[in-house]
Amino acid sequence: MLVARRVCLILSLLFLQRPMAAQADPRNTEIFGTIKDVAGAVVPGADIQVVTMEGKRLAGGVSNSVGAFHLTIPAIAGATLQITHKGFKPFITSIQVSPAARKPITVVLAIADLSQQINVSATDESQPVSTDPAENRDAVVVNENMLEGLPVFDQDYVSTLSRFLDAGSAGNVGTTIVVDGMEQKDAGVTSSAVQSVKINNDPYSAEFSRPGRGRIEVTTKTPDPVYHGTFNFVVRDYHADARNAFASVRAPEQRRIFEGALTGPVAKLKRTFFLISADYQQDNLQSM
Repeated sequence: MLVARRVCLILSLLFLQRPMAAQADPRNTEIFGTIKDVAGAVVPGADIQVVTMEGKRLAGGVSNSVGAFHLTIPAIAGATLQITHKGFKPFITSIQVSPAARKPITVVLAIADLSQQINVSATDESQPVSTDPAENRDAVVVNENMLEGLPVFDQDYVSTLSRFLDAGSAGNVGTTIVVDGMEQKDAGVTSSAVQSVKINNDPYSAEFSRPGRGRIEVTTKTPDPVYHGTFNFVVRDYHADARNAFASVRAPEQRRIFEGALTGPVAKLKRTFFLISADYQQDNLQSM
């Protein structure tokens, strides 16, 4: 009885092995290998695809932590091995996948080319960049609102904006001051009457004898059919000054500046306007 049971067990194992052997397809083959970079370091996480010559996918996978891969694919006459990884150039090669050709494949990935592209476009299509000297982007323009907010010392806006001039353009004749298109020895108008101040607005204009970097162009306010006026009072007093570190007392000095502008129509005429600007300055008033 014991012998009969052993014979039955052996026959059962033989019957179980036959279907398992029948499941193994001799037409399949395996491809395996390692993926490295040009320095010899392994490349984990690389995407691996095996496709036919017609582009049909046969198998795919990812290289492991040591850069190795192992794929089982149908044995055909030829296929294409495609390997990609971020930062490397794609690797494509033809391989033989017959059952007899079971050799390890070593793939070396080349570093991808570094390229950078910068697109420059105008932020405002309504104001394209122009080569016209009158559209010079290097111009310094101070409008009325900016002039009111600037810390102009003693209301002398000409001296303040002269810092933007080029000494080479000014030459030995000094700064050229142009008020409403007319060249003047000085501005002649107070800051309250100024609408804008421009430097290098048109650097090579034939209208002027020198480049724009040596010229200050002052434009006064445009008169309106209604009356407008501005008045400013500036006072400097020694009580608000800090004492000089090398002086025992503060010098008793005061300075007062009165300035303003008035513009509007002449009487009832709607085509004739006037602009009046005036200033008065008191210096070095010592308190008794």
